[in-house]
Amino acid sequence: MEGFNINMYGNEESSGIIVRKRVMVEVEALVIQGPKLATVMSQVKKLEVSILVLGQKKPSSLFSCSSCSSTEEFVDYCINNAECLTIGVRKRSKGNNGYLISTRWQKNFWLLA
Repeated sequence: MEGFNINMYGNEESSGIIVRKRVMVEVEALVIQGPKLATVMSQVKKLEVSILVLGQKKPSSLFSCSSCSSTEEFVDYCINNAECLTIGVRKRSKGNNGYLISTRWQKNFWLLA
């Protein structure tokens, strides 16, 4: 009987055949009323969230560079201050499909998905 090895992607490999493992992810959606920033930050801590994914809107051309929308400020604050990995996601505005991903370490990284 052949042995299996686990590759760096968590898949079993055997003689060039890859058997994909299904990873179960627990997802919880909550609707809570309160001040947006304080509520999100307290729930991240209370629920011991691992990853927080926030949708971002495209920056408006009506705003100058010196002023940001409250949504942009909210997402940036969460990315930089939440106790978990926080990812801001928005559709790419130019050209091809894909998304711009922002984290604490990388801003506006293009992801083709």
